[in-house]
Amino acid sequence: MDATNSVSWRDVYVDLKRQIDEGDFAPGARLPAQATLARSFRVTRHAVRRALQTMERDQLVVSWQGRGTFVADERFQYQIGQRTRFGENMRAEGRVSATKFLGSRLRPGPARIAELLGVSRRERVHIAEILRFVDARPAVLARHYFDPRRFPKIVGGIQRTGSVTDALIDEDVEDFFRKTTIVETRNATSTEAVLLDIAPTQPVLVVTGHNVDRAGNPVEVAEAIARGDRISLVLQSVPTPGRNPPNSLLGVKN
Repeated sequence: MDATNSVSWRDVYVDLKRQIDEGDFAPGARLPAQATLARSFRVTRHAVRRALQTMERDQLVVSWQGRGTFVADERFQYQIGQRTRFGENMRAEGRVSATKFLGSRLRPGPARIAELLGVSRRERVHIAEILRFVDARPAVLARHYFDPRRFPKIVGGIQRTGSVTDALIDEDVEDFFRKTTIVETRNATSTEAVLLDIAPTQPVLVVTGHNVDRAGNPVEVAEAIARGDRISLVLQSVPTPGRNPPNSLLGVKN
């Protein structure tokens, strides 16, 4: 390929897109460095850079300073309604999900969490951390907060079953409902970046959900730190018939 050819960057674009379409580079895979691509295609680095910039514009790849260029992930939809369940959501999407229990601690939570749980800011709460995978790749870091007076054994149940829903059933909570949802964005912390396999400069979605039982009593506050490049939130504003518990409300803040 002639490095002086004015259309050479288009050839790089076409060939890399073909490799992505044919699965040579899977979603989330890192592409070779620009210098390596330039040697492989026998073009200038400027041509490679232009090809990659055009691919990023077309949402085929994403680039992060200091990390390189990666094949864009296909986003999965996450339904937020009155019955928000991670596993159910992923099964409905045809995705394979898995969880990894990272650990727990007992200490006072943030002021907003304490208020939602109905405890004082000085009271200690159970905090369970779970890393959630979608199609074998990290997607969400979840922190679940519980009042230990109501759920003294909840952490052990989550660790044993790998499921918050199943652990709550063991605690005699047969069902629970989303009362409010707060959606915010920020950059990932260094720890979150490592766990989610993203650049520290990459924004994340922070989704804080307040779940209650049928009587409207607090069950948990769930804080999900999600990769913004992999997830699309779908907010259900109309209650599902027969699923509307007393005093329920879906609220979203930007």
